Amino acid sequence: AHVDVPPTCEAGSSMRKIKITGLSAQVHYAATLIQDKAKEEADGSLSLPGESDPSNPINKKEMFIPDEQVGRIIGKGGTTIRQIQDLSQVHIDVAKECPPGSTERPITLTGKPEQIAAAENFIELKLRGEPLPTAAPHHGPQTEKKVMIPDDMVGRIIG
Repeated sequence: AHVDVPPTCEAGSSMRKIKITGLSAQVHYAATLIQDKAKEEADGSLSLPGESDPSNPINKKEMFIPDEQVGRIIGKGGTTIRQIQDLSQVHIDVAKECPPGSTERPITLTGKPEQIAAAENFIELKLRGEPLPTAAPHHGPQTEKKVMIPDDMVGRIIG
């Protein structure tokens, strides 16, 4: 998904209208991440309409990968991790280093349960030295969604 944050607030407002475009699943995922960050920063006081779907939850799962194998998951220039994310539609965060006293690095997978299972399978393939399947083409209808965010939260959303 592509996220466009305007440089200024809406006229006469302290809110910025963030535009998210891409495939429907990508747009939904990006909006969910923005919502989660905004709620986290606002201590639960900000609610974005239409994003709560208890029948289709976004989960997080942590895996631990031997430190010497992390390069297989990331790939040259990040190509492998991007391919795994594209194939599974899961967001993957790899810790920069092992926790003290450990030789394994945590990897956090964020997505729907079936997507997380797919990402775990792709990671296991790479750890065994096997190739990943070819990515499905990104065809489909483009979707656009606008989300209003308070101006003072934009820096926290962007990072």
